[in-house]
Amino acid sequence: SAVGQYYSHGDYYGSEGEGTWFGEGAKGLGLNGNFTAKNNQQFINLLHGILPNGQVLGRKTAEGNQHTPGVDLTFSVPKSFSIQMLLNSNPEQRKAMEQSVIRAVSKTLTYIEKEGYIVARKGDGGYEREQLNKLTFATFMHTTNRNLEPQVHVHSFLANSAKCSDGKYRSITIDILLENGKFFGQLFRNELALETKKLGHEINTTILSDGSSSFELANIHPKMIAAFSTRRQE
Repeated sequence: SAVGQYYSHGDYYGSEGEGTWFGEGAKGLGLNGNFTAKNNQQFINLLHGILPNGQVLGRKTAEGNQHTPGVDLTFSVPKSFSIQMLLNSNPEQRKAMEQSVIRAVSKTLTYIEKEGYIVARKGDGGYEREQLNKLTFATFMHTTNRNLEPQVHVHSFLANSAKCSDGKYRSITIDILLENGKFFGQLFRNELALETKKLGHEINTTILSDGSSSFELANIHPKMIAAFSTRRQE
């Protein structure tokens, strides 16, 4: 799992369609349920720092308002989980596996939100830092990688705006988040491993190249996993 840097191409999600609002910040802004990224005005506005209450975040420059939309946290499931979900499951089983991915992502994002990993800078020169626990996320589930191999992953877009204790909205600071990217990936896989066992699948623990742990489903042959993993070989 990786924490992507801030990026400005909001259209990245446009082609991918369905998003789901998540987080206490989203609730506070009245953003609930599912939406289609490319034509949802609230989502488009949020990318430009325009909040539902009309407040505009960002720096005013000669070229207009400059605002960084947000940051992307990507959570990827083990390859055998993707194979089982997309190739070996009937619609009901697939739905159950999809729900387990969503629960694991939700638990991870809730942890990030509750534990104050995101801060805002306030006061003169921005020296005062406030931990924020009401964040606005939009999650997007994708099922293939760039080589169109089965690869279930969830993009969790964290909007670059949050309400502070004084009631004002400010841009967020993500340095603590970036430092902990590996840990959040581990957290997600731990939650997904529990969910996978609950569904009745036997799993084997594996160690990733960065030293953190993951798992694979026992019923998927390693050769099958290798056959669908050309991105890793690249």
